[in-house]
Amino acid sequence: MLWLAGLNGVWLPLAALAGVWWALRRRHWLDVWCVVWLLPIVELSSFGNLNQWSQRTALDPLQVLYPLGIAWHATIIPLPLLAARALQPLGAWIARAGNWQRYLTLSLGALLAVLALGIGLQQQLVQWSHGRVMAITGALATPADIAAYDWLRANTPPTALLLNYPGRFEGQWAPVIAERPAVFIRDQLFYIGANGLRSVQPALEAAYMNPDRPAACAQLRVQAIAYLVVPQALAHPERWQQQLRWRAPAVWAQRPRFEASACLALRADFDGAQVWQVIGAS
Repeated sequence: MLWLAGLNGVWLPLAALAGVWWALRRRHWLDVWCVVWLLPIVELSSFGNLNQWSQRTALDPLQVLYPLGIAWHATIIPLPLLAARALQPLGAWIARAGNWQRYLTLSLGALLAVLALGIGLQQQLVQWSHGRVMAITGALATPADIAAYDWLRANTPPTALLLNYPGRFEGQWAPVIAERPAVFIRDQLFYIGANGLRSVQPALEAAYMNPDRPAACAQLRVQAIAYLVVPQALAHPERWQQQLRWRAPAVWAQRPRFEASACLALRADFDGAQVWQVIGAS
């Protein structure tokens, strides 16, 4: 519970608040930078006036330094640094204590041993932790997915446009590993010039989920889709418990019938991770 509370910003801000006092005393450039960063963090997370003022300008600088990014990074950059500064009295006390190097060496050695054990038993650790820790999620590519993306990188032109899975997380590694443009990306608020891509996503999502309909083939050709990529989780969603993940794949219950499409030809199949070529694509 203490770990969860700290992760959600309960203990860390309190320790950082104590660290502000030590930071202002030292006035090191890193301390000053962290304290100054706290000002927009508090403003954006509590009031949002800076964001409103930014949107009234033609440039809108917060489209890049967007509010969520400034506030979210507080928990991983300035707050931990200031919290560590609050431990300065403890560090000074340890420095005065005798034989502290020996205890530090033993502690680091034990920590390295635990890390090595965790790496060696990572699969057992993941299976044991299912249901015991919070459901960690994120974009994931299985070995089969990576094989499909590698095939695309080796066998398609660099400009080939991919239609990957439209749901959250599954398939989002396709443009990164295959090094090809794709329709569905890990979208962010600060992406400039992405409105055109966002505007075609609903129609292409319908084409992906209903490829057996005639309108789907027309849509794929109009948007110049060259290949359609299917993540392994769509064919084998039950395998997630044997993989390095803590949450079931974020795939919808609907299963597209790619084999029934009149314009798709299967080019590669890696244990469920598939690559379909759009026949007649420009």
